[in-house]
Amino acid sequence: MTSSADRRFSAFGTPLVPPAQLTHAERVELLRAAIARMHYGADPGPYALQWIAAGMGRWLSDGGDLAAHLGLRPPRGSRRTAAALQLERERADLLVRLSAAVGGDAQALRVLHGAAPAPRVAQPLLEALREHRLPRSRSAFTRARVSCHRG
Repeated sequence: MTSSADRRFSAFGTPLVPPAQLTHAERVELLRAAIARMHYGADPGPYALQWIAAGMGRWLSDGGDLAAHLGLRPPRGSRRTAAALQLERERADLLVRLSAAVGGDAQALRVLHGAAPAPRVAQPLLEALREHRLPRSRSAFTRARVSCHRG
């Protein structure tokens, strides 16, 4: 992260600025993390709760698009919808897990393209990854690690 991004988040990843000052991708990640915590019965934290409650309150009183009230609509001209960002995150997670399961990025790339056999432990990951766009280079694994680390 850049130094300006560091001032926008605490050391624990909690935003220090109003949700409107977060990027679209950061708001999507905030919602994804809040949903994951609530799914398991954990508290998503006051920041996320207040943001979600305010957006849903505006939606209930004004109607319209809930995504717009939460600031989750992508910028004009962008195709990076919340669903597209979630798909990117899932793909990145699968790539990182496959690399760990087979012993490294180079081996994972060979397994993905059928040049090496996949260990049994990696079969479910391999099947899930086949539903996504397959990487062509080892740098895709590095980008996936950076993407997972940001979220």
